[in-house]
Order: sequence, then C-alpha cells, then structure tokens
Amino acid sequence: MKKWLISSIVIILLLTGCSLPENPGMPSWDTKLSLYILNDNYNLLELATEDSSIVVTEAASGDTVLGIYQEETSSQELSMGVTEPTTETEYMEIGEIDLQDMDAVDGVITFGEFSESAGLTIPGQGETVPEIAPFIFEDVSQAMDTVSEIQWVEISHGGFDLVITNNMIIGLGDYLNEEYLTFSLVYMNNEGELENVIPDIELTDRNLESGESYSIAVDLAGEVLYRDMQFLISGGSLGTNGASAVIELYDELVTSIDFWDDMTATNAEARIAEQSILDTVTIAFDDNYLIYTAEVAEENDSQMMLHIENSIDVDLALHIEIPDLYFGNDEQYSNDFEIPRSSNGGLFDFVLPLGGSQFGNGTALLETINIYATATIDSTGEDDFRLINASDSYYVESELSALEFSYIRGVIQPQEQDIIVEAIDLEVDFPEIEEGAQFMFVGESEIRIDVNTGNSQIPGELVIEATAYNQADEMVQLVNIDSGEIPHIEIPAAPSFSIVFSSDEYNINDLLSILPVRIEFEVLVTAGDGVSEVIFQQGDMLMADIVLESTLALAADAWVIPMRDGELMIQEEEIALDTSEYDAFQSATLKLEYTNTTGVGVYADILLSNSEANVRDELYNFDSTNLEKVDVISVPALEETLEGETKELIIEINQSDIDYFLGNYTYVGSRLHLLSGENSGLSGEVQLIGQAEIVIRVSSDLIGGGEE
Repeated sequence: MKKWLISSIVIILLLTGCSLPENPGMPSWDTKLSLYILNDNYNLLELATEDSSIVVTEAASGDTVLGIYQEETSSQELSMGVTEPTTETEYMEIGEIDLQDMDAVDGVITFGEFSESAGLTIPGQGETVPEIAPFIFEDVSQAMDTVSEIQWVEISHGGFDLVITNNMIIGLGDYLNEEYLTFSLVYMNNEGELENVIPDIELTDRNLESGESYSIAVDLAGEVLYRDMQFLISGGSLGTNGASAVIELYDELVTSIDFWDDMTATNAEARIAEQSILDTVTIAFDDNYLIYTAEVAEENDSQMMLHIENSIDVDLALHIEIPDLYFGNDEQYSNDFEIPRSSNGGLFDFVLPLGGSQFGNGTALLETINIYATATIDSTGEDDFRLINASDSYYVESELSALEFSYIRGVIQPQEQDIIVEAIDLEVDFPEIEEGAQFMFVGESEIRIDVNTGNSQIPGELVIEATAYNQADEMVQLVNIDSGEIPHIEIPAAPSFSIVFSSDEYNINDLLSILPVRIEFEVLVTAGDGVSEVIFQQGDMLMADIVLESTLALAADAWVIPMRDGELMIQEEEIALDTSEYDAFQSATLKLEYTNTTGVGVYADILLSNSEANVRDELYNFDSTNLEKVDVISVPALEETLEGETKELIIEINQSDIDYFLGNYTYVGSRLHLLSGENSGLSGEVQLIGQAEIVIRVSSDLIGGGEE
C-alpha cells in the first residue's frame, strides 16, 4: 500500500507540473477522509407508525403537527319510565228522586155527608125547604184517593194544582164576617193524630158559592206527601142566603189534585220511576306526562280497574264511556254492566286490560282520563216500594295501574335515560417527550357526538363527562373554558343531531396535552323538558357516535425522540478507520446539510457509540448524558429553510468524537430539541445529512517508515 501511495503522489506531482527537489526525502501532507454518519429525514407528521391513528388530513398543514381522528359508537335503548299508578274515587248520588207521572188524586164529599158532619138538620132527598140558615162548621172530612205511587215522599221540587168545585146547594165561606172557608190537607200519623201536610188554604177574599170553582197552585218544596191523605174543610156558610131550596143529598163538593210533571223528592218510600244518574270519575294522569296520543305496550300488564259499591236499593244498569281511550278501531271505549241493588250485595268489580290500547286522539293534551258513568234506575213495579234518599249513592273506585308506553306524542317532564359509558382507546404513538417538559397542544380540535334516535324525537338535555387519562394515570376532564363546568347541552326535537365541543369553548387541547391513551365518556341524556313536544317510539335506540377529531400544533420546549414502527430510530453505519489513520488525526468537522421547514427552532444531538445499547440508553439522558458510553455532537439551532431549500452547517468535532469509527460498526442516534411558541406550532420536516470530514497528516508515520 505504501508503494502504491508513493507512486500516486509522484503521478499527481508530475501532472501538476511540479519539479521534485534534488533530495526530496519522505513527503508529508494533509488529506481529508469524508464519512457519511447521518442521513435522517424526520417528517413530523409521520413520527408515529403508519398504521396508527395519527393521519395526515387535508387540514394538516401550516402549524399542524398531528391530525387525529378516532370514532367510537355506542347505543342505548331509549326508555320512558312507567307512569305512576293512580286511584280516584267518586260517590255518585242518586240526587233528586224523579216522581214523574204521578196520577191525579181526587176527593169527593156529598151534601148529605157534609150536612151530617157539619151537624145540619135537613129533610130528606127532594124535599123543599124555605131556606138553610147561615152556620159555622169545623173539620168536615173529605176523603181522597190514595196516592198509589208512594208510602210517603219528601218533595224537593214540584207541587200540584188544586181545583175545588162546589156542586152543593149551599155556598161555603163567610169572608165578610171573617169566617173564611179553609182547606187543610192532612194525614194520620203513627199515634193516630192528624197532622197537616201543607199549610192551610184560606179563602180570605171570597166565598165558594154553589156552582163555583176555586183553583190554586200549591208548591210542595220541603213538604212530605203521604199515601193516604184527606181534606178537612172548615169555616162559615151563608146557607141558601135566605132562598128556598130543594134538598139534593147527592150533590158533591169535588176536590182535584193534579201533580206537576217535574216532581222530584229528596226522600221517599215509594215506587221508583225510571231515571238516570250521570256523573264523571276523573283520573288525574301521571304528572310527568301530558299526552296528545300514547299507545300502551302490548306486552304490558297495564289495566284499569273499577270497583263499585251500590248503596241504593235498586239495580243499576251502568253504562261506561271513556272518550279518550281507544282499542284499535278508532272508537271510543264504552261498555254496559249490571250492578245489583244494595239489598242484594251491591258489589261489582271489573278489570279492563289496557295492553295495546291508545290514549288520546292527537288533538288535545290529556291531563286527565274521564270516565263517564250513566247509571239507569229501572222503575219499580206496582206495590214495590223502596226506601230511598237523594243522598243515596253508588261508590266508584277507579284505579289506573302503571303504564308502559310503546309510543308517545306529548309533553313529558325530564326523564333520565341510562348512562352511556364508553371509552376511546387512542391508537396514537405520541412523540417521546421529556418528562416535565413544558409543552401544550394548540390548534383546532373538537369532540363531536352524532346522535340518532330512530323514529323518536326527544328534546331534553345532554350532560357529558369526558375524562382523558395518560399512561401515568394523570387525568384532565372536559370543561367549558369560561365557566369550568362540564358540558350541558340542550337537545333539539329531532331524530338526529350533532353536538360539537370545539377547542374554542372547551379545553380539548388540555386533554390531549397529557398525551392520553384513552378518553372515557359518560353521556347522560335527559329526555323531555316539560315544554316541548316529544315523539317516542319503543325500541328506538339512542345511537351515539363519539368522534375525536384534531388538527393540532405542538407549542413546546421539549425533547422529542423520533421513533418509527414503535422503535427508536438508531442507525447502524459500517464506517471503519484503522488506528494509524486515527492517530494521524489533525482536525475534523461535521458538515451538516439540512432542511428545516418546521417554522420553529430545532436543535439536535447526535449520539455515537460502538454499542447500540449505549445509544438506546443515553438518548433519554438529556441533561446528564454519560460521555463514557457515547459521544455527543451538539447541533446548534437550525435556521428555517424554504421548501426545497438546503442549508449547510459546519460543526467542529474532536478526535474523541470519532473514536467509534475504529470499530466495524458505529451506531448513530439523534434526538431533537424543539422550541416553538403558542402561535408557531411544530410542523413540516427536518432532514439531516451529516458528512464527517476528517483531516489526517500523511507522513512517514502513516506510510510506514520509508519502505519501498
């Protein structure tokens, strides 16, 4: 080799036209050895593995270092809580007892009966008398027909028209002498005494002359009528008023009572006319629901129960109508039942299954369910007298069980749905960053929840707890930047909607700045706001796509250890110097050609060792690198370059920095020190091509002591 080197030198000198000295001796000169020790290209958008979730998006430019997109889908069946059961009771009184179609009652007394009762002395039938002198009489009894419909009855409304016709040969009454004609309607009580039924009727301004009639309307409100009554007649009489007369013993004083058509009573022992009791049982619907229309789930055991206790001593034909309840044929529910009289037990129970039924017809909000009950009392037969009171009633208890709906359109009070619990495991290989380094993510980020509720449209509220965790189990919770509160979002009445939490309003960048490995979500949906219309369809799923999408810049003062495919980027270089070349060391420089399109300050350390393990170990020792294991060539700040532009940097290196080239292989690793501001995030790429130029002295020491 030495002979070859000398011959080469001679040839070079001849070619350059140099003359040799007469006694040149062994020449010496400096030459350069060029060794490429570094050829790395760090695209900061490709610091993670190709199959990671760090992707280059269309927006990943400028100050963007990471474009992150991850999505997780969760579902939860929508549910509406069953309604609260409710019970309502109603006493349905018979009310005023209908006494319609009471027959007229007549009373008759002949002149012969009258004269005998009044104590008159008169000749026989057909005889003529010169006159019948004036007289006074008391309590002449006039029998009346039986009031066949009653034993007794206390009248609440109504009365009768009384007509009295005098067909006798004498006049009745002497009002000028205050001997008024008086009529008393009486009955005999249980002690055998006569009692007035109505106040006495006195003719104070006239007499009832022979052949005349007198009529009066008598209001019976508050009076009691009896089956057997009689009239008592008293007062004075002018007789024949000085005239002669033929005795007619069979001429009559006729009394006629014609009852009014609208007679009603409060109490009676009587035959009962057919009549109806109309009333309403109102069941207050669950306060949580105002229903336009709602369908009860088919499989539900919901039911409406009726319990009736009839305290009236008559059978009831009960007709039930529930206008807001339908059973598949668009007809309002109705039914008929027979309720036994009180003396026959008077109890009735009915259960109406409601599975598959529908409440409401969609036109008005339901707050109550009205049950319209019409109880018809059949008329009693002849001589079938019932003791009855207007306050007698039948008792209805209606119970509406808990309802589970398969469909609802209406207004509901807020109802919490089951919590959606989900976690996104971030498939992100973040750049290695020195523990404790000051950095943060800046840029545009958002968490979006895309919600679909199928056919349902349920306004309400969404509360989300999103918490990010890193490998050290540090955590940051998603909050509103201004208020510090976790997100509370109003849900619109729509079958699908999106809710976006942007980094302008929420601390999403803070979540990502801890380099999370997972983000846990708890989403609580409250259905209904008590105001807006809700549409709920049983079986609909609340589908929530939780999307994390970020285009982030890194504002940092941090060391980044580039990795590829999850492994440190350590190059193995086959560069070998022999000892004589190393000993001939004069000087060395690292000529670094680089591009820096990151837009921020980038520093670098190049670590050299003949042991890959040493490089691996010391890459992380930023401040206390063991220089006995590795040599470190520090690269000062790289100037910013334009795209396609390359710059050059010369770095002086020591002999000790190249001693690793003596082995068969040299291991080269690098680490980047990034300095970027909040408004100048990390992006672009850094390319480093390092050529070591080693100047050595070619001399007899190198060539080998003058061998030929």
